[in-house]
Amino acid sequence: MKIDIIEEEELRYVAKIKDGNVNLRHSNSEIWTSHTKGSKIGKLKDTGNEIKININNKKIELNYGEFTEMLTMMNLKNYHDEQLYIEQKWVK
Repeated sequence: MKIDIIEEEELRYVAKIKDGNVNLRHSNSEIWTSHTKGSKIGKLKDTGNEIKININNKKIELNYGEFTEMLTMMNLKNYHDEQLYIEQKWVK
């Protein structure tokens, strides 16, 4: 399955998902430099025992509990950032 990820009306990323594994690339959009366009960002692989992530040539291996905890922290961070943005928007 191919998924186009659009942010602010611009195609930014292209993901391919197969057998629970995810590959992520930059889109070929004009927002990226020629060096970045279409380049591979990373891969997430579910081995059945753990999650292996390779992002920008950094390798991370997490068991399912650690992966869930990381997702929880990332969701909290995103929520916090969204709330901060809303608060700053109201102050202006």
